Amino acid sequence: MSLLLLYAVFLASGASSLICEITWARMLVVLLGNTLTASSVILAAFMGGLVLGSYAGGRVLSRFPASLVPYALLELGIGLYAVASPAFFDPASALFTGLVRDLTDPGSIMLARLSLAFAWLFFPAFLMGATFPAIIIGSRRIWPRSGMRPGPAISMASTRWAARPVH
Repeated sequence: MSLLLLYAVFLASGASSLICEITWARMLVVLLGNTLTASSVILAAFMGGLVLGSYAGGRVLSRFPASLVPYALLELGIGLYAVASPAFFDPASALFTGLVRDLTDPGSIMLARLSLAFAWLFFPAFLMGATFPAIIIGSRRIWPRSGMRPGPAISMASTRWAARPVH
């Protein structure tokens, strides 16, 4: 696999992950409300999953030989979750309604919101977080030939796309 193809795959992965994040956030806003607090809970749950996934992915995948198979499996898991997530919406709505029906304390309602957002977003965000160490570790054989270090090169490619002007 060439370095340019690897960049393109990771760029497409990042773009589709952003689309999924926005879609899931919009779905959860319908359930949780469109308040600053609800949006903060959604963002915190997503970022927490990314951080823990990146940490765990780096720890686990560094023990195995360089291969892009774990990266492909992570992407497959994310894709399957994205396709199946609309089916989770009605059960999640019923669960949230059942949880908050008897709650009167704002703190308890916020805890129910946090729990639902965390449950909904943690798994795919965890997988998304693990993709960065998976692609870095999995592409070790390519990097010596290129003369570049993998982390900064892939981060730069991803950041350039995310920071582009949108008109």
